[in-house]
Amino acid sequence: MAISPPEADSPLLVDPDAVLALPVTLESLEPVSYTHLPPAPPFPEHLHNKKMCGVVWCYTGPLKQAERVFEPIRRFKTPALDFVGPIPHPVLQSMHDGLYPPGHQWYWKADFVRTLPDEAIAVHVKYAESMPSMQSTMHLYPINGAAGRVKNSATPWAYRLSLIHI
Repeated sequence: MAISPPEADSPLLVDPDAVLALPVTLESLEPVSYTHLPPAPPFPEHLHNKKMCGVVWCYTGPLKQAERVFEPIRRFKTPALDFVGPIPHPVLQSMHDGLYPPGHQWYWKADFVRTLPDEAIAVHVKYAESMPSMQSTMHLYPINGAAGRVKNSATPWAYRLSLIHI
């Protein structure tokens, strides 16, 4: 699901606190992802190379209830692009493989935080507006769902007390 940032009256498509409170059957895999839409199918031509703000959703509840679950989300912000629907997990995981071919050099910088104040969101949006290329992206990931139901000391990964991965 994607919305054009200039059309948004808020830099986020969803409230981070609401994302962290979602039921276990609905998770936002990327509550905020700033990216350029690729100039290729399945993306509509009028959105090619446009910077967009998007959310990747994962709903694991009964398919018959999915439309009802997503109705308030669609009502909150009218998406410019809405690909929400059933999709095999391997397809979801490989959707962007064509944009990031083997051999490219990558630089990732990240942090884990417990809160996401409005000032941090404003800085995120400021730098998202100047992303230089189609391979440049900025993400905010929630750390909720199954990750939050395991004790911090239960595995070697020690960031379970964080709520957001920037």
